[in-house]
Amino acid sequence: MATKFHSDDSWSRIRDLAKKRGRRLVAVPFLGNGAIRRLPLQAGDLLIVRLDEATVKSGQTSPFEIGKFLRKGVEVHAQSNLHAKVFVFGKTAVIGSTNVSTTSEEHLLEAVVETSDLRAVSAAATFVRSLRGDVVTPQYAKRLEKMYVPPRILGAGRPRSQQTMRGAGQSVLWAVKLETGAWIDEDYVQQDAGEPLARKKLKNTRHYVVDDFVWTPAGFGRKVRVGQRVLQIVEESSERVYAEAPYRVVRVQRYRVGNSSRVMVFVERKKRSRRVGLGRLLERLGPMGERLNGLKTSFELKDKALVYQLGQIWGTD
Repeated sequence: MATKFHSDDSWSRIRDLAKKRGRRLVAVPFLGNGAIRRLPLQAGDLLIVRLDEATVKSGQTSPFEIGKFLRKGVEVHAQSNLHAKVFVFGKTAVIGSTNVSTTSEEHLLEAVVETSDLRAVSAAATFVRSLRGDVVTPQYAKRLEKMYVPPRILGAGRPRSQQTMRGAGQSVLWAVKLETGAWIDEDYVQQDAGEPLARKKLKNTRHYVVDDFVWTPAGFGRKVRVGQRVLQIVEESSERVYAEAPYRVVRVQRYRVGNSSRVMVFVERKKRSRRVGLGRLLERLGPMGERLNGLKTSFELKDKALVYQLGQIWGTD
């Protein structure tokens, strides 16, 4: 008996197993374009899928692909409340998060467990067989074809690394360049008024405290929102520049001093979080961190691989 965990190689492993001899039993909610290539089922195999007007109109299941499976002799049944993803290939079962779609293979972070434990494989096969009953006929699949609306896939055609996919699932992250210096009187007034309100937003004062900084230029000051994150690059002197961990914004306080606009940003900071020297940070990031070197004002980090790497550096704080 062997049990293995797969993440980045989930789909390559499923394809390899599907090519082996033995009957294939599959229960998967959504089945999109190209499914017949991803999952080469044969005559006599069993496929359970969500196939109704709602899933077809939303593009989650393609009746055209269902028709291809039917023409190959695959036994197809519909189960409208199916959420599990279970694949049985002979004496091996794969259970996890993967739908049979381009989105699943190329744009989402998926994970599966592969097992050859006889009792687990038998139970998985029994589960898939138990979902039979609502037989999908060629006529029914054909009728649904006219309702099908292909899904819009954001970023289609662009190669996405695993780092990029992991970063794409994270919230907005800004990089801002700060310098230590004297505040004006109004800044302290705003801090005194805003800090108690920001502290009320904290759900865990044992491990988190409120921190704040003042921002004067446009751009970041207009766009920053509660819930986004901020990576602070702080210059104490020409010899000492460091980066704070990405902190979550809990309050944004905008005010004016004469004709000038100012913003006080309150963030929740984890106690004892590490500062990292900018030089060391750039060394760890490599070429993808070049834009942080020489940062003058602020920018939103759109490079999702960079967002992911920054999270890994402070992920254990």
